[in-house]
Amino acid sequence: MPTTKKAPQPARARKLPPVGNILFFAIFFLFSLNLITSFIEGIYAFGLLMVGIPVEVIAILFFLAPFTLLLLRKGFSETGLQTLGAIYLFCGVVAPLLDTRGRMLVSGLGVFLFLIFLPAWLWKMGQENRRDHALWMGAGLALAAAFSVYVRNPYYDYRRLVDHLPILEAVLALFGAYLLWGASRPLDTDFPIEKVTENDTELESSFIRTAGLAIGLISAWGMFYFAFASPNVIARWLGANFQRFSVELPPGGLGGVLPWGHDIYVGVFAGVGLALVVGASLLLSARFWKMLTLAVLYIWNSVFVLSLTAALFAQQMDFPQDPAAFPITEATAPVWGLAALGIAILSSPILLFNTQLFIAALLRLRPSFRTLAGSFGLAALFLLLVILMHVFTTVYDYIPLVGPWLRDRFWLVYAILGMGMAMAALAVPREDQKPIGELVWLPEVIFRQTVGQYLISVIFLFALFFTATGYVNQRFAASGPMLADLPEAGSLTIATFNIQQGYSGGDHPVKDLHQQSALLASLGAQVVGLQESDSNRIANGNLDLVRYFTEDLGMVSYYGPSVATGTFGVALLSKSPILNPRTFYMFSQGEQTACIQAQIQVGERVFNIFVIHLGNDGPMIQLQQVLQEVKDQENVILMGDFNFRTDSEQYHLATQMLADAWLEKWKGGLDEQGLSWDDRIDYVFISPGISVLDARYLTGDQSDHPALVIQIGW
Repeated sequence: MPTTKKAPQPARARKLPPVGNILFFAIFFLFSLNLITSFIEGIYAFGLLMVGIPVEVIAILFFLAPFTLLLLRKGFSETGLQTLGAIYLFCGVVAPLLDTRGRMLVSGLGVFLFLIFLPAWLWKMGQENRRDHALWMGAGLALAAAFSVYVRNPYYDYRRLVDHLPILEAVLALFGAYLLWGASRPLDTDFPIEKVTENDTELESSFIRTAGLAIGLISAWGMFYFAFASPNVIARWLGANFQRFSVELPPGGLGGVLPWGHDIYVGVFAGVGLALVVGASLLLSARFWKMLTLAVLYIWNSVFVLSLTAALFAQQMDFPQDPAAFPITEATAPVWGLAALGIAILSSPILLFNTQLFIAALLRLRPSFRTLAGSFGLAALFLLLVILMHVFTTVYDYIPLVGPWLRDRFWLVYAILGMGMAMAALAVPREDQKPIGELVWLPEVIFRQTVGQYLISVIFLFALFFTATGYVNQRFAASGPMLADLPEAGSLTIATFNIQQGYSGGDHPVKDLHQQSALLASLGAQVVGLQESDSNRIANGNLDLVRYFTEDLGMVSYYGPSVATGTFGVALLSKSPILNPRTFYMFSQGEQTACIQAQIQVGERVFNIFVIHLGNDGPMIQLQQVLQEVKDQENVILMGDFNFRTDSEQYHLATQMLADAWLEKWKGGLDEQGLSWDDRIDYVFISPGISVLDARYLTGDQSDHPALVIQIGW
């Protein structure tokens, strides 16, 4: 009897529309960026505070999470995936509510679950032939990056991001849990899905190829984590300064190409935002995918990696070994370095394309569960290695053997991460040089029915619009600090404070910027010097601490040394314009140290301000090089964490040229709090003849250092 073909069955209604899948993966990737940021920040904080080291070392083992999947013979069921995802989202909600150790451990568990959930999800979708999930995941990462960029833009109140994060994450987690139920359901679609046959392709789902794609996927995601989801990081590479108000800086920065300072800060955000707008549009364009070939992909990856490496190399100071060559003024970035950074930003959509392409290739290869587990295990170890290298570029003095080799090689970290991504493109299957759109099987019908394309474009464009209009409004609305905040002629209140990267003091330190800012506000200081304020890097959560204090205190700021130089940061904040700021470096055998020099005008009087943080034990040569810059200056205010006490040779050298402001007020060596004159390492030194009206140390638990405030008069 002849057989007849069955009529195609009508497709069932989709439980979760494309936009729902995109939103779920946007939340998924956004939580992953937040959790790993909190996790690495916690590990670094405990190393910095030198408490509980064994627990933190064990916590790093969370990166071995994918290897635990080798113990399973089969993948996760639908219920298992939903449970994993729900716990993962729950970790993101709970972590910000805990103290430093609790946050580190819970966010570490979240990272552990992320590294398990991702390969388990890809295996399940591969078994169901759900290649459309490459599209949803790529678009979700684009949307997560867009949200992250927008809430950090120069005209979004940064305090809302920091203080309201727990509420925001709770809302997103609830919505994400709802979307997870639909996204993890079995195949249920209204567009044709081809069946996989025994002879579907001749592709080999080898371990090497799968591992290469996994490393590439994690590298692309890691690049967002390192910098591109927080463009303030890139801006600070350039030494750019966020200002709510204009500030008088040396004209003609970057060889006259662009003014130095605020415009660079805004320009980086606008550039990254524009790149994401264009990238998201092309990412969801079937026509573009059909035109894209592997050769173009290789060139695109190469351009991005080389330009980013060149841009960072241009920012890297070349510190000589000869102490006599110091102090060295931080050089203005060369024009070619800025051009390279511009190319890197414009070519950054390759991160989105690589993500979507690598996922699509993994779904097409359909490797075994254990192959995926081992591959993502290697990818996680690669990510851990690059993260440690990134941290070591700053704390190299504390890491024997490896640390010193990474000194002054900040650019190398990004080169390795970029190469991990670019080399993975070679693992993408090749078939007769077909366009990549066909190669990874992204049917045009998906694009025609994806309303998410329009949703994401609208969100990007609105974010860009509000950023641009906010910039224009600020440029025309304020030309300087509010006059009511300007210091009165005849007196000036100055404070210096080592904020310990934003962490409180005591036995159980927590990150509390609000508490530290409230302390500074209570002092009524018109000029503030900050130490250990080196933010905008992964060890400190990519958080711009200086910007937070600038906004909260209503001041202008000068950031000081670039993150790329590996220094423990110093910053200067002021109620009045900061004139002629510069950063110079002292000779350092341990931590690289730097000093800010600037001028503040009060009435007719101009003060020469220096903000400093010397290395461990306050090396004599560093103090000598600072005093070399101080000599012959009038109205000097030299403040900071000097790391030496009053019985040291360094103190005696400093007081031969300058006066100890606290001791000028308390000549008997004991203040009203009973603080002894020799129990100090934080000082304000002033030119002889300046009258000290008041001087106080505030020894609260806001940091492991007291804040020192002095009031001078004339």
